[in-house]
Amino acid sequence: MILTIQTAVPVLNKIDNGMGYELRMPYGGHHAHLQIGNVSIAFDARNVFDRPADESYDGFCFEFGTYWDDPVRLNNVSCNGDDIGETVMRALAADLGFTVSK
Repeated sequence: MILTIQTAVPVLNKIDNGMGYELRMPYGGHHAHLQIGNVSIAFDARNVFDRPADESYDGFCFEFGTYWDDPVRLNNVSCNGDDIGETVMRALAADLGFTVSK
């Protein structure tokens, strides 16, 4: 499996006192791409949120949700389906040479 994160274009603000630039990342515009065999799943950053009180990780987190228009591809060909989980399962099965039936 390969997970690729593409961050949004950074925001550069020139510091008034001549000391250079302030560099920060915008909250929106980040993208993630998960590759499992020949199946790829695209995600888009929905928002940024603080760590929930009952979770063990610290700081800010990016929340990624699957693209609504074309999230799952097999060999770079779109796999259409109403349910993302089922579409991923069918694409993974097809990549391994199997078919899935309900």
